[in-house]
Amino acid sequence: MSTYRKYDEGYKKLFSNKENLIWFLQDVLNEERFRRIEKNDIEIIATESINKKWQKKSSDIVYKIKYKDSFFCLTIEFQSREDKRILHRLYEYMHLIQIKNKVNGEIPVVVPIVLYNGISHWKPNEQYSEIILFAEDFSEYAQNFKVIFLDIKSIPEEKLISASNVLAIAMYIDQVSNNPERVLNRILNLRGKIHLNWEQREELADWLYEVILRSYGVSEEEAEEMFKKSGLEVDEMFSSTAEKIKQGIEREKKKIAKEAMKQGMKQGMKQGMKQGMKQGMKRAMKLIAKQMLKDNQPIELISKYTGLTPEEIKKLK
Repeated sequence: MSTYRKYDEGYKKLFSNKENLIWFLQDVLNEERFRRIEKNDIEIIATESINKKWQKKSSDIVYKIKYKDSFFCLTIEFQSREDKRILHRLYEYMHLIQIKNKVNGEIPVVVPIVLYNGISHWKPNEQYSEIILFAEDFSEYAQNFKVIFLDIKSIPEEKLISASNVLAIAMYIDQVSNNPERVLNRILNLRGKIHLNWEQREELADWLYEVILRSYGVSEEEAEEMFKKSGLEVDEMFSSTAEKIKQGIEREKKKIAKEAMKQGMKQGMKQGMKQGMKQGMKRAMKLIAKQMLKDNQPIELISKYTGLTPEEIKKLK
């Protein structure tokens, strides 16, 4: 499983925690209409596929959220790479969500959110009408919706550190997930700054194992023993996880060095053999040239058959 895939799976689990979702909607997105959402207003209606008929048309996670005397739906897509078809996929997902959750013939609003954690800069179209030909000319007919697109690297570090929840911690670390050294430094930097309740500590331990430690070869039993010794104290979990990352980085460096040495030796032997053959051929041509000189053959002819320059042949006399 790739690094980004692990983070995506980790996000699905963290966004299944309604308190994490409320913090994200109200503190990160800061959308006024999300201000009054409470935990009891939220129902998770899908984390895999929309329905059996459309199993391949799956959104990452879908919520039904109470609003006035009814509800609206919200879907979050986790993206680790650019996808030119993202608006097309969202359009399909949103329609399926609406059909499945219609009430008395009316369909709910679906708010689409794309959470991006890829390496390259990506800024997709946020309005569906922007990818429709002549949408401006036929504005009353052209389908349209707006996407909330968020690159996690754009979230201020201080906002994530001060939040003191596991989703914020995951995002803070994920901002540098392509660089193990920086991941290590960020985990160490969190010590003394994060305060979690017991339930959140268990959530943190699960996330650290599933997303971070497993990628460095730490077994489930080893992780359980490690966290048991820490007493699920937050700083202790960060320190022990950082130590495992440090060990993993050292192993990887040794592996790379060993492979580089192996490749270097292989290349050196290959070049040596090639150079040796070249030098051997040169000596053979010189012997032939000497014999031809003894037979009083003209230098031009000797050069033609041996590939030696006239100057090289003259030196053999």
